[in-house]
Amino acid sequence: MEMDETQVYCQENNHEETAPREQFFDLIRIHLKRLQCDKTLLLPTLGSLMGFVGFDAVRLIENLPSRHHNKMPIARLVFPSRYIIFDHIRRMMTLLALDNDKSICGEKLDEMEKKLQAPLILPSESSAIHISHPTKERYCEAVSKAKTYIRAGDIFQVVLSDQFKGNLDLHPFEVYRRLRLRSPSPYMFFLDFGDYHLVGSSPETLVKVNNRKAFIMAIAGTRGRSDNAEKDRALEKELLSCEKETAEHIMLVDLARNDISRVAQYGSVSVDPYMSVGRYSHVMHIVSQVEGVLQDKMDAIDALKAGFPAGTVSGAPKVRAMEIIDALENAPRGPYAGAVGYFGPNDVMDMCIAIRTILFQKNEFTVQVGAGIVADSVPENEYKELQNKAGQSIAALEKAAKGDI
Repeated sequence: MEMDETQVYCQENNHEETAPREQFFDLIRIHLKRLQCDKTLLLPTLGSLMGFVGFDAVRLIENLPSRHHNKMPIARLVFPSRYIIFDHIRRMMTLLALDNDKSICGEKLDEMEKKLQAPLILPSESSAIHISHPTKERYCEAVSKAKTYIRAGDIFQVVLSDQFKGNLDLHPFEVYRRLRLRSPSPYMFFLDFGDYHLVGSSPETLVKVNNRKAFIMAIAGTRGRSDNAEKDRALEKELLSCEKETAEHIMLVDLARNDISRVAQYGSVSVDPYMSVGRYSHVMHIVSQVEGVLQDKMDAIDALKAGFPAGTVSGAPKVRAMEIIDALENAPRGPYAGAVGYFGPNDVMDMCIAIRTILFQKNEFTVQVGAGIVADSVPENEYKELQNKAGQSIAALEKAAKGDI
């Protein structure tokens, strides 16, 4: 299933149908209702639609301007019929195949086994890489303009992003391997769509639904990690005592509460944990989780629409912030700041925010990152924030180019 600016294309068994893009979310519901899988196979993603929903899908939810033309799909979801499951503890591998015909399942498994036993094709040892950084003057000017909207009372915060672009003649999976080693996160993904790839290491849940409960994670406020435990605790204390970081986090928690409340039963919304510190490989963040029980008439897709896009990549109030993003950013966001994950049977869903993500199109790549702009933001500091946030992705690209691990 693929969506562009006008239509949705659904392909199954070499048969393709089209529909207006406004039917995108309804078509997901229809497809999921048709899927039936063996429930004894305890794999949450089994029988799921997997892929990404790009930032501009918000225009199916809110009436927003659009200055930019998307040259790639706004969303793409696939139904995998083959699975390779790795158990890293026991060092075991399980193959799964899905089909209505058991004999076809057997053929798929045989084919997978043959491919896994075939000789490995070793990657290129090295490749030239060129990276162009966002223009500092242009970004700082956009930050200054955003602050005029804040002073005028239009918004409290807006997340302005920009792009690092470059060329790399190397298979994107080599970059994914480095990213997984350098920057492991709760959501690691490598999506191969043939003419483009998405590689990412996202720490942040956008919306998750399980057992009729919806969850949104708010992450805002960042410090680097130290190898020294005492220094690491000092950095945590500094982070939690920073008025700017905590104020931004509280605002985003309130936004998440509001989003969940749109689809949750009255009185069921809670925040737990609240303003804890989550530690990742290279950074620590202030983390809160908002949850609520879905209303009887609501489902996982309603929950996604309520929380899409995340406040951490848009701003507050969300709709006005997105109008300003459209006015100040110089390119469509594409997959960046949208969602990556799966819609599963039985109203199960797990979507992360598409941040710390690299988009590959042939030999070209794009790393897009954003910074939260508030009333006292210093433009030059926000530009440095872009450099810091792109750091791990750029490092993975450079390591892959050199052939280093």
